[in-house]
Amino acid sequence: MLAVNNIEKSFLTRCGNRPFLALHDLSFTVDNGEFTCIIGPSGSGKTTLINLIAGFLRPTRGTISLRGHSIQGPGPDRGVVFQESALFPWFTALQNVTFGLANLGYRGRKGKERALYFLSLVGLEEHTNSYPHQLSGGMKQRVALARVLALTPQILLLDEPFGSLDSQTRQVLQEVILRLCLGQKTVLFITHDVEEAVVLADRILVFGPRPGRIVGDFLIDIPRPRREYPTAVRAWETRLRSYLGFKKLHPIISERGVMP
Repeated sequence: MLAVNNIEKSFLTRCGNRPFLALHDLSFTVDNGEFTCIIGPSGSGKTTLINLIAGFLRPTRGTISLRGHSIQGPGPDRGVVFQESALFPWFTALQNVTFGLANLGYRGRKGKERALYFLSLVGLEEHTNSYPHQLSGGMKQRVALARVLALTPQILLLDEPFGSLDSQTRQVLQEVILRLCLGQKTVLFITHDVEEAVVLADRILVFGPRPGRIVGDFLIDIPRPRREYPTAVRAWETRLRSYLGFKKLHPIISERGVMP
């Protein structure tokens, strides 16, 4: 589904001639229908990676392809949910979802029916005419999720979408996204929360400190729903935390063995 090949991304700084290197020699693939979480320390390039896959940035070196087609810019085949909901404040929840649909040809009654369907999937059927300032943080993120799902992207890119929410709301939305996406959508999910990654992911990639590179690649073998296995979840948390400060570039530690 997704192939990231030898990606490097650097940025020019305001002072000095040395570029800021965010990602270095980054390569991995994501299979169709796989729910992959990326964890790592702050500043390790996780958001930069999401922006590259979304097409908002271009790599300094390397290629990114989706279903064999090179990514050259933004497109409806990739849906992005940001850390903040990024809703239009002058639109209702319904209008925020129909806006993107109109650009894909879903206009009028057809677009409204589709928007209502996806808002109901995220539990907002009673808040379709509410404006963002009338919604809680969790509700706004539900609208953002409905807006992206309504576009039926090939891959869903989520950049810490629940990071600013309280723990109870966060857990509810984790269950929502599992119900809607697990096994049905290809998902790349960025999080700082190790427990969240263990609860959600089929696979977890661990980033080392900047410049971003993969220092661990793990398949999570806990049955679902995983909150029914708290001991196993805590064991995986402990195991993964041991890699978050890992600084060596090679070898990459993997459930599949040591990767050269």
